[in-house]
Amino acid sequence: MPNMEQLQNLEFYDKPRKLFTLVYPIDFEKGTVVLGYKKRGFGVGKYNGYGGKVEPEETIMEGAARELEEESTLTIPPTSLLPIGILFLESLAPLTAPPSTSTSILITNNTLPILEIHVYLAPLPSCTGQPTETEEMRPEIFTYLPQPHTPQLPYSQMWSEATAWLPDMLNRLPPNVPVEGGDGNGKIKTTYFMHHALFIGGISPNTGLWDPWENFHQSGLETWEGEMREWSEEEGGRWIEGKRREGWWLN
Repeated sequence: MPNMEQLQNLEFYDKPRKLFTLVYPIDFEKGTVVLGYKKRGFGVGKYNGYGGKVEPEETIMEGAARELEEESTLTIPPTSLLPIGILFLESLAPLTAPPSTSTSILITNNTLPILEIHVYLAPLPSCTGQPTETEEMRPEIFTYLPQPHTPQLPYSQMWSEATAWLPDMLNRLPPNVPVEGGDGNGKIKTTYFMHHALFIGGISPNTGLWDPWENFHQSGLETWEGEMREWSEEEGGRWIEGKRREGWWLN
């Protein structure tokens, strides 16, 4: 456990960040969202949106559209994606299983980067094609409304940190709230979020192996209404370090 002197030392927490995207294809009229069941690789056995790493030569939105097409065959112009927030996922666990996993929290100077994940909605009317199973993902449609004939989102089979922000975000989307403007081309009043989630590691129920990204421990969440823009690396870094200095995650 770090002491107060370490808490004030910015370098103690200075970790690299790795840029990712996450896209949720969504139908505002029906109140449904398309999730992919991960068949292999990072996050295997979980339902999630579509996304992956951003390549050096592309913008974040271009990377998001490319990953959506690769994993679902849906195509969408990058400018039609709706940004809704940024996730910062951080593991405090060792890379390999510790001698004992009974410790309540493991704070180590591991080499895992913080995953900086930019989250978007992909309105299905703006997409071309139908969600199709690929080598990585199998699509399934879920509702975020109390509908009897469509399955509810499988939160127990998703990343556990998603329960801290995704249900509230979906509750603030049409048809739960009206679209501004009566001509069908109005704007959606969206609540944006920044979420910093910490994991302490554990045995993956899907692989039976030690996974430093298991066991969601705690998180810091901020939301606001208004314009959402891409944060610079410096701005995102300041937000993370500010959350850490508050010490909220040591409780």
